[in-house]
Amino acid sequence: MTQPPTLRGAARVLATEGGLGDKPVVAPSDGERERAIATIAGAMRAKARRQLQLRFAAFALAAAAAVALWIGVGRRGHPPVAPVASGPASTIPATSVAGIVAVPMGGAVTPIRAGRPGTPLSGPATLAAGDRLVAAQGAFASLSLPTGTRLELKGGGDLSIVEQGSASIFSLAAGSVRADVHKLAPGERFVVRTVDAEVEVRGTSFQVSTVEPDPGCATRTRLTVFEGVVVVRSAAKEVEVRAGEHWPLDCAAPPAVGSAAPSASVAALVPALGKTDVQKAPTVASSTVAPTVAPPTPSVLAAQNALYSEALAAKSKGELATAVERFDSYLLLYPGSALAESAQGERMRALYKLDRARGVAAARAYLAAFPKGSARADAQTIVDDNP
Repeated sequence: MTQPPTLRGAARVLATEGGLGDKPVVAPSDGERERAIATIAGAMRAKARRQLQLRFAAFALAAAAAVALWIGVGRRGHPPVAPVASGPASTIPATSVAGIVAVPMGGAVTPIRAGRPGTPLSGPATLAAGDRLVAAQGAFASLSLPTGTRLELKGGGDLSIVEQGSASIFSLAAGSVRADVHKLAPGERFVVRTVDAEVEVRGTSFQVSTVEPDPGCATRTRLTVFEGVVVVRSAAKEVEVRAGEHWPLDCAAPPAVGSAAPSASVAALVPALGKTDVQKAPTVASSTVAPTVAPPTPSVLAAQNALYSEALAAKSKGELATAVERFDSYLLLYPGSALAESAQGERMRALYKLDRARGVAAARAYLAAFPKGSARADAQTIVDDNP
């Protein structure tokens, strides 16, 4: 076996120099040289394997990091950004980091974004400036602002978010909204506009409503103040209304909760009908007085029947999501129709099959609105089976 140059050189030196000290150096035998060479070669191979393993581990770590980065970019649309130091929390308005959260509390509550109606809310949804929320008759929704202010949109309400920032500005086209306004910081505003008035507060509780025209009153706006002071601007005049008072004083008191009729603008929620004449829900002055409901015109009646038939057909074919959507549209457009109670019952049954939790909520809402309705047995069974 050929010796490596280094080993051959060392052997020659030891042999020619005659040894170390007084003892001569004996050249290794062939067997010893073979074993030494094998030991050195094994050590070199082990070192090479360790180096290769280290290089492979480093490559694997780099590859894993690259994959993680790629996945992160794919999911979020941009790579992670290192946090940027910010100033004190008090310098950052809460409204800049969150939107308005709307929660349906019963009935059909429909968001409208960019002029296009969405599906009725089934859970919390975030709204922003330019969005609109419409609550069907008998429905209502809770809205929470980042500032701590809370609003409750009553049945038949049509509320638009005009501005959301240091100034929270809303437009009420129909129905009623109650606001419990958290104390505002300097520079912040809270305003509700109606067709003929503007209500502004700085930390109070009030309800503002838009009602049908009344020959005995110059404005369609009604206001009740529960706490604090509210400023009302109307007809180039500004008036302060205090807790326990209502405005205007020379008009009837604000309507009972949920009695305001929806505006005709909600007809746009079902463009396929091509109708602009929405049947108004009756205004109930007293629970002991039966409301008088004007019969719908033939065109409105035909539209009602067509939409109701579409909803029933979708339900019978098992197209539950479509059926619920059609019933929601029907109840939003024709809350005072003769088939409104039946539509709510059919909607409840379809919704219970589609979404159990929402179906239970619909059953409770049905029993509250129609304790002696034709679908009360089914509604009670649903509630009893889901305590």
